[in-house]
Amino acid sequence: MSPPSVPLHKLQTPDELFARLNAGSLFNLDGLVAVVTGGASGIGLTIATTLLANGAVVHVVDKSKADLETVKNVYTAATAGRLFVHESDVSVKSEATRVAAVVAGSSPYVNVLFNNAGIAGPGVELPKDSTDPKDYVAALNELDEESFNSVFAINTIGHYFFAVAFLPLLCASAENPAGNRFPPQIVNTCSVNAFSNDLATSWGKVPYSLAKGALHHLTKILAHELIPLKVRVNGFAPGLFFSGMTVTDARTPLGFVDFATPQFNGESEVRYRQDFKIPVKEVGRFEDLSGLALMLVTNRYINGEVVLIDGGSLLRHPAY
Repeated sequence: MSPPSVPLHKLQTPDELFARLNAGSLFNLDGLVAVVTGGASGIGLTIATTLLANGAVVHVVDKSKADLETVKNVYTAATAGRLFVHESDVSVKSEATRVAAVVAGSSPYVNVLFNNAGIAGPGVELPKDSTDPKDYVAALNELDEESFNSVFAINTIGHYFFAVAFLPLLCASAENPAGNRFPPQIVNTCSVNAFSNDLATSWGKVPYSLAKGALHHLTKILAHELIPLKVRVNGFAPGLFFSGMTVTDARTPLGFVDFATPQFNGESEVRYRQDFKIPVKEVGRFEDLSGLALMLVTNRYINGEVVLIDGGSLLRHPAY
């Protein structure tokens, strides 16, 4: 097979063309080095294992020591030295610098940083069928300063710190043989709530919705400002997926949420589905995220975009 550096228009035979366009070739991640924050569970674990399955070296960053131990114990033998785990609190600026230095000790470059760490935070229950402003004040005043500060620190500001800290390693990827196939990129896990004007899609979690909206805008800002460095910045905005934010820790042996017996965090599955009004009638599957992650990693021509993956939920909610 012709090397990936040979452009399609220079291939000579159908066999060469089909070999290049085969999914195994298009999504072959040999040589790619990735960092995934919040990578030991939920969406982050989906991204990390997808990249590992296709040949990448992956550094998983997470605050949960227990989840990191599970990832290490379950996946190390199957990944032939391509998996590294790092315990870190992404809300602390100095941690971003420290983790970048640790990663540099084993990987002299990074092709993609997945800023995925996040928390749900508290929410409010808005009054139904009330026109009394006192009812709204009482509900909305349930939130205090810490409700916002803690969520923004992880869901937005921490992503900024990690993006900045990893810029030298991302730029260094251009000098690696795989750099042409995987030009440097930051991918932020945004949310359907960055688009939605309806608090039903976050179950009243005002701080979460605002933080994800800010992350969406940060994605656009960084995409513009990092053009001189040739570092692309994209994001994706998940709708309803089963993760640590939506269900309790009922896990499979591989560390994923057990779809057979999900234990919802204080809500019924009916409530989840009703609030989201998902046209496809089901919660998103991890495989859906896997395909999107591979597309973002291997496509060199996307920059400054936040890809919505919500099963059509926003078709039924006011949004911008």
